[in-house]
Amino acid sequence: MNLQLILTIVLGLLQLGDWYTTTKGLAAGATEKNPVMKWFMDRIGVQATSISKCIIVTVAGYYLAQVSLYAIGALIGVYVWVVYHNYTVKVSS
Repeated sequence: MNLQLILTIVLGLLQLGDWYTTTKGLAAGATEKNPVMKWFMDRIGVQATSISKCIIVTVAGYYLAQVSLYAIGALIGVYVWVVYHNYTVKVSS
């Protein structure tokens, strides 16, 4: 297995973590702070938006990994923070 594929799998797992923590946080009374995600959630629903984003970001990450390992590494870093942030909001709400 090559490094690009491993990083894509990590990104995909982080997307699932984002979906899970966002869903649980919203159910506990938290609000979506990302205006783009909120716009889509208001129009097509939380689950459809979250699942679509998981697929789009993971596929885009796969192609990004082919171009730059630094770029997908940065994207992974962003989503580590997002999942951590969502988890702490969920726990404290």
